[in-house]
Amino acid sequence: MTSGVLYDFKRSFFRPSLIVLIVLFVAGGIGLAYLEISTAGLSSPQYYIIYGYEREMPYSASSNETMVGYLVNQYGQGMGGAKVYLESVALTTNATGYFTWERTPASFIPMGPVTFNYNGMNFTAQANFMAIVNVNLASHSGILILGAQPGLSIYLEQMKTYPNYVTNSKSSYENMTYLGVATSAIFRHAVDLNSTLPYASYAEVNTTTGLVVTGGSSSIPALMTQTNYSNELFTSGALFAEFFPIMTFYLVYAMFVSPRSAGALEFLLARPVTKAGIFASRYLGGALTLIISAIVAALALGLTISPLLREAPDYTDVGILAIALAVELITFYSLSFLVGVLVRRNGAYLGVSLALFVFFFMGIFGLITVLENAPYLYYLNPMGIYDMIANYARPSFYFGPMAAANLAELVVAVAAWIVLPSAVALFSYERQRVA
Repeated sequence: MTSGVLYDFKRSFFRPSLIVLIVLFVAGGIGLAYLEISTAGLSSPQYYIIYGYEREMPYSASSNETMVGYLVNQYGQGMGGAKVYLESVALTTNATGYFTWERTPASFIPMGPVTFNYNGMNFTAQANFMAIVNVNLASHSGILILGAQPGLSIYLEQMKTYPNYVTNSKSSYENMTYLGVATSAIFRHAVDLNSTLPYASYAEVNTTTGLVVTGGSSSIPALMTQTNYSNELFTSGALFAEFFPIMTFYLVYAMFVSPRSAGALEFLLARPVTKAGIFASRYLGGALTLIISAIVAALALGLTISPLLREAPDYTDVGILAIALAVELITFYSLSFLVGVLVRRNGAYLGVSLALFVFFFMGIFGLITVLENAPYLYYLNPMGIYDMIANYARPSFYFGPMAAANLAELVVAVAAWIVLPSAVALFSYERQRVA
């Protein structure tokens, strides 16, 4: 029995078509992850106003000062011809996105959401003394735009949690990265980014005294909204989970349906082997093929996404991904084995199998789940098994219109999808007459 399973496994796993499909779907998943990482934070329009000073502070309390503003989009491109509303003042940006504002040191500086009009439409920009824009997670780069005081040295640091305000002591910037000396009111500098640290703190340092003149902190929206290693891994694996089940139909066709149609299985019955033995050997050999395929795909995706995010591989997540892929593939495999037993003509088998795939792929059960507010219906879709396992193991992962997976219901659904079709298939095959 064991030798038969291993023989069938080798015959199925080392098929060129299977290996090619594994490579293609893994490459597709990697491409999907790369695209998502590259465009994270850049898909929806975001606008920023950065304030700077024309000369070094402090001013006297009685004198006016000229503040420089810079209106940019999320790519760091200045927006010319826009009208910016600061309290009771409306200021127009020049062709490159800059504007100047005469104010007294004691007057209020609008921070946070600020309205501006561009091409006849009103938008909202986030006003602050710094922004990091044009973030590219694939190359781990961005552009720092800082409202600076000319002549001061600029330091920057990223961190995981929102930092405390920078003090004026030297110790507050000793671990920061030195970027250069500001030569104008707006300091631009290309920076390397750590995609896991969504906050940044800056310090402007007097080069003579070595003391911090001013400093501040800000979030990096593109990094706060980007997905982490787990989400990128399960999102890329979803491509494999959605389309690789087609391979399960082909495996059943090659290992069971076609040989039976050609009389090869009946030839085996002339030997001391039972129909149940043939069924078990073919079924388990194919199941082992799908399990190994899932493990190979999970490892390939996990090890490739890691350098893209500059994070160490999380082998727990890789293991969960392998389990989720394997379980979903086995559910389809059991279903197609049942179809293969009941539908004896090759063409009819392929047609029914493809129709089933299309039916489940269209997500009808997911749609009904949303419309009827009946999450349990999602368990009736074998293509939802992957989503539910991933969602249960990593609740931050969301890839489908279902509520959080329930462990008991999930176990029952998986057992039913695997055991019932295969048991009915075996029962039916044993009672079929030899052609």
